[in-house]
Amino acid sequence: MKKIVLFITVSIVMLMVFTTTSFAQLPLRVVVNGNRVNFPDAEPFIDDNGRTQVPVRFVSEALGAEVGWEGSTKTVTISQGDKEIKIVIGKKDYTINGEKNLMDTEALLKEDRTFVPVRFVSEGLGARVDWDPAVRTVYIDTREKGSTKDDTPKDGSIIEVDGYLVPNDTNIIIVKPRGSDTIETSLSVTTLLPN
Repeated sequence: MKKIVLFITVSIVMLMVFTTTSFAQLPLRVVVNGNRVNFPDAEPFIDDNGRTQVPVRFVSEALGAEVGWEGSTKTVTISQGDKEIKIVIGKKDYTINGEKNLMDTEALLKEDRTFVPVRFVSEGLGARVDWDPAVRTVYIDTREKGSTKDDTPKDGSIIEVDGYLVPNDTNIIIVKPRGSDTIETSLSVTTLLPN
């Protein structure tokens, strides 16, 4: 009996010592009006102040804005209709239509890209911004609340299913067995990896 207890104890200890668990952190994602923004050469990140920094051009253009760069002053200008946002790299102050504002972080140059705090830029252009820490996703919405606009996801867009972002064309099957009060959900996702 002692040998069996010793064997089980040693087995458990060995499993604990040699078993490692790793949790991959989800990538940061940005979704504008239901469509995921792709960042082909520079990924968003969370800075030391806890702010999500994004390459300015991709998000601004997804919001329908134009981006300009003045290299001598390291100033990025984001224009959309009658709104103009100016942000200087390394500064916490910025302007919206000439009115001075203050951020709790600053814009950065990283990997030859201009990164800006997504919340300040998006809200400066009149969008609503939400952060979902469970799926590490920033949701930006320019549509009016209760809008009657077509909210149907377009081809190539993404939808959220139980907190997960999945391609709109993903096959989702919901099965409710006869005589059961529970619903079983099956999710089929295809991931293509580059060669």
